[in-house]
Amino acid sequence: MKYKRGSLFRIPRPLLIFVAVFLIYIATTIFLFNSLGTREKGSKRDTLSKRRSEQFETNTYKRQVKKIKQEQNNTNDEQNTANLSNEKNNASVCTEEDILGYFKKTPNVFVNEDTVVEDEVTKKRRLSVKEAFKFAYENYEKFAFGDDELRPLSKKGFNSFGGYGLTILDSLDTMLIMRLDDYYSRARSWIQTQLIWDKESKRVSMFETIIRLLGGLLSVYDLTKDPLYLKKAEELGERLLSAFGQTALPKPSISLRESVFSMLCYCLLISIQSQHWLSPLVGRIYFTG
Repeated sequence: MKYKRGSLFRIPRPLLIFVAVFLIYIATTIFLFNSLGTREKGSKRDTLSKRRSEQFETNTYKRQVKKIKQEQNNTNDEQNTANLSNEKNNASVCTEEDILGYFKKTPNVFVNEDTVVEDEVTKKRRLSVKEAFKFAYENYEKFAFGDDELRPLSKKGFNSFGGYGLTILDSLDTMLIMRLDDYYSRARSWIQTQLIWDKESKRVSMFETIIRLLGGLLSVYDLTKDPLYLKKAEELGERLLSAFGQTALPKPSISLRESVFSMLCYCLLISIQSQHWLSPLVGRIYFTG
């Protein structure tokens, strides 16, 4: 069979026009999509750049505010430390006569039994409470003075809390308020000469140590302003700091002898009221909460 020359390449004109239009359509569609994509990318890029700029400005503002607050806190800490140093330098030697004389200067705390107005029933109850305290504490002094507690049946002392004179520290503020001067003088002498934190003892409860030992020292300091109690409280507070730092919560028990103060304790946040109150007294920032 013979074919005419060029017969295989003959394509109808309408088909060529259709193919040409279709190709133009495809090219136009691709061009439009590319243009829209580029525009969207540019818009996203501008939005992201704007967000980053706003975030940078916000972070810069926060850093400036934080820096100002830090400077204010540092200024306040320095001022508190300076005031405390001036108070210590201006303070005279505190004698027992000065401490007991504090009764006369604080009538709102120490009531004069001779001038108080009360009925017979109230007076009888008050004196009964006072006699009960004297009976208990006199027996403690007689059989277990310096120990943590007295076992009443065996009449022997027992160190349930490491031998830190727990009963004495618990009773100091009560003796002051009840105006038991002799009892208080003996207790203060024991604290000045016998109370040390380096004893070989078992681990003690963190909670009980704070509310009873540290709390007792700070309570009597608040009543007397005797620097002896503040010094003892500061020494104890430094040892308690070793219970923090390893976990979110403090250790439930510690050994006061093995507790060594570390500069790492500066970053601790202590949420205990007596520790928070101790900071402005001794001028140490690591006691704040």
